Amino acid sequence: MFILEKRIGVLIFAILFFASTAEIAGADLDNEIILDPSSVVMAIGEDVMFTVQITVLHSYCPLTLDDTIIYIPPIVNIRSQSSWIQKDSNVYVKTIVLSGVVEGSDYVVVERACPRFGLLQKKMAITVESSQIPNGEGLLFVSPKTAFINIGSSATFTFTVDTSHADCNVSIYDTEMIIPENVKLFSQAPWTDIDGGIYEKTLTVTGITEGSGELIVRRDCLDYGIVELVVPITVGTVFTSILELPDFVWSSLKGMTLTEIAAYYGVPQDMLLSSLGVEVLPDITGYELKNEYGIDKMDLQSLLESLFYATHQGYEDQSSSKNIIFNIQGIDIVFLLMLAISTILFVMGKYKLRYVTMALSLLYFGFYLDACICHLGALTNFLLFDTIEFHWIILVAIPLVASVLFGRVFCGWICIFGGVQQYLYDIRKKLLPIKTKHTLPRYLGYGKFLVLGIMVYYAIVASRAVFCEYDPFFNIFYLTFSWDVFGLLTILLVLVSLFVERAFCRFACPLGALLWLGEHISIFNVRVDKKSCNSCQLCNKICPMNRDLVSGKGECIGCGKCLEKCRKNSIYYGR
Repeated sequence: MFILEKRIGVLIFAILFFASTAEIAGADLDNEIILDPSSVVMAIGEDVMFTVQITVLHSYCPLTLDDTIIYIPPIVNIRSQSSWIQKDSNVYVKTIVLSGVVEGSDYVVVERACPRFGLLQKKMAITVESSQIPNGEGLLFVSPKTAFINIGSSATFTFTVDTSHADCNVSIYDTEMIIPENVKLFSQAPWTDIDGGIYEKTLTVTGITEGSGELIVRRDCLDYGIVELVVPITVGTVFTSILELPDFVWSSLKGMTLTEIAAYYGVPQDMLLSSLGVEVLPDITGYELKNEYGIDKMDLQSLLESLFYATHQGYEDQSSSKNIIFNIQGIDIVFLLMLAISTILFVMGKYKLRYVTMALSLLYFGFYLDACICHLGALTNFLLFDTIEFHWIILVAIPLVASVLFGRVFCGWICIFGGVQQYLYDIRKKLLPIKTKHTLPRYLGYGKFLVLGIMVYYAIVASRAVFCEYDPFFNIFYLTFSWDVFGLLTILLVLVSLFVERAFCRFACPLGALLWLGEHISIFNVRVDKKSCNSCQLCNKICPMNRDLVSGKGECIGCGKCLEKCRKNSIYYGR
C-alpha cells in the first residue's frame, strides 16, 4: 500500500514538472512587451508617437501595470501620454508622444521584472537630428515635421521661409498654405522677419475627422520652379483602433479628460460636449464629471455608446455579444490532470494523499505561479470583458461540473485558497493544541452568497473586479506585506484560519457558493446509512466544514475524514 501511494505521489510530481517544463519551453514571452515602432528618427522639436503594449497577469509574468518601468532618454521629452487602456482581456496599451530636445541617439526602454524569468526588456532606438532639416532645397523649414493628434486636440507648427535665396526671392506673401480636410485652422500668426529676409510663422490646427492628411506649404519660384514643404498629420484615436465598440473600463476612463475619452471612442469632441447637457470644459476628467456635474458612469457609458453608433454609421451593434477565445494554457492541462488524479485517489479511498495534492497545488499554482490560476477572480471576468478566455471557463466550469458528478473534491484536494487555511489550522493545532469552538451557526455560511452577490453587482454596475481589489490571499502568495487594506485583510484571514478550520471556505468563498449548488445535486457524494448509524456525532465533530451528515445540512469538501473515522462503517461514498 505504501509503495502504491509513493508511486502515485511520484506520478503527480512528474506531471507537474514536465507540464511546467513544456509550458516554459513554449512560452511566448517576446510578446509580453511590444513597442511600435521599434526605432524612430526625428528632429529637434518634432513630435513622434509610439505605442507600448503590455500583457498583464501572464502565467509567466504575473505583474500589474504599476510594475512596468518606462525609461525615457534625456534627448527627448514627453509631450503627452495616455492612460493605460484595455485592448483585449489582459492586454493594455499606452501611447506616448515624444518631442526631440537635443541631437543624439539613445533608447526608450520598457522593463518588467518577472519573478520567474527575471528582467523582460524591450528597447526602441531613437535618433534626434538637427531641427533645421530642409525640405525644399534649403528654402522651407518646419518644426515639428509631422503630428499625431486626437479629434479635438491641437498641433502647433513653426514655419521658416528664406525669401533672400537667389533662386526664390519672391515675396513672403506669395507663400501658399494648404490645410488638409482632417484638421481645421485654429489660429495663425502673421509672417515675421526674424533675420533679413528669413520669415517665421506659427500656425495651429485642430483635429476634426479621423484620418491622415498633408499640410502643404508651397512657393512658386520664378527661376527655381515650385517648391513644396509637406507635413503629414494623422488625426484619430491614439488609444485604440475603432473597429469595434471600445470597452467601457471606468478605472481607466475616470482619469482621462473628455478630449481623451472622445478620442478613445472615436467621436467628435464637440458632439460629446454638447450632448452632456451641461457646460463643461474639455479638459475635465470622467471622475470630475461624476463628482461635480452629477453625470455618473452609467449615463456616460450610455451616451458614449450612442455617439459611437451615430458617428460610425453602418456599424453593427455587437455590444451585447460575447466572443470566446479557445486558449487552453499549460496550467489548465496541469489543473485538469491534478483534479482527475485527486478524484481517482478520493474514490480509491486514499484520503491521506490529499495533503500531498494540496501541497503540490500550493507550491505550483500558489507560490510558483503567484496564484495566477485564480478561480475566484475568474468568476466575474465573464461580466467584465466582452472577450471571454476559455481558460476562465475551465477555472469555474470544471470545478462546478466535477462537484455535480463526484462532489467537491476540488475544494478538499487542490484548491490553493483552501490549502492555505488547512495548513494554517493543522500546524497551529499541532504546535498549540488548545481547544477551540468547532461549531458555529450554520447560517453564517450564507455569507458566501453575499460575497458572490457583491462581486457580481460591482462587475455589472461599476466594471470592477472587487475581489481582486480586496484579495486577502494576495500577500500570502506574493510573499509580501504592507500596512494597507490588503495587509489588514491578510492578518484577519491568518488569525481566523488559525482557530477556525476553513473559515473563508465556510463563510466567504464566492466559488463555494456555486459549488454548494452543484454538491446538493451531485450524483456521487458522501452519504450516511441511517439504518446502521448510531448517532454518535463523531463525523460531525471532525468535519472541517461543520457538516451534519445525518441531516444533510452543511457542506462536504471530500476530505474523507468521516469515511476514515466512522466506527460503524455507516458512512460511504456513492449514489
